[in-house]
Amino acid sequence: MCLFQLREVALIMKTISSRSIVVLDEPCQGTSLQEGVPLAWALCEALAQTKAFVFVATHLHPLTKLANVYPRIIK
Repeated sequence: MCLFQLREVALIMKTISSRSIVVLDEPCQGTSLQEGVPLAWALCEALAQTKAFVFVATHLHPLTKLANVYPRIIK
């Protein structure tokens, strides 16, 4: 994840509310699966604990398993 993406994520997490709509297109793009999956997983977990509507488009298939952990997540 590049510095620009980290700054965007930090801003999202700082300002997110129940009225927010967050759209993430390929979080952790440009990282290896070994590095990208844990980063994207942690980000999605943090977003799942908010009351915002979050849509994530990703090629990181392990993230679909989040739906087994968090009932609010739909794959």
